Amino acid sequence: MLGIIIGVSSVVSSMAVGEGARQNILREIGQLGNSTLEIRPGEGRGKVRPDFARALKVSDVELLARQQYVDSVSPVVSKTVAAVRVAKR
Repeated sequence: MLGIIIGVSSVVSSMAVGEGARQNILREIGQLGNSTLEIRPGEGRGKVRPDFARALKVSDVELLARQQYVDSVSPVVSKTVAAVRVAKR
């Protein structure tokens, strides 16, 4: 009986944590607004090849900023890195 109670409690707790994370992500995305457009270099959706993709230039950004329906342009740089921890002896 105790095993069932612990099992049900762990499932309920996991669902609550998952729902909290989902709401947090949705809130953060909502803060961007529904009129935000992200532009990335590459061949198209899902076909970004960082080794071949040409980076956007300042002139590309200036051209985008001059468009009639563009309110503002903000650059974002992201990079995936590996964290390495060296144990002290």
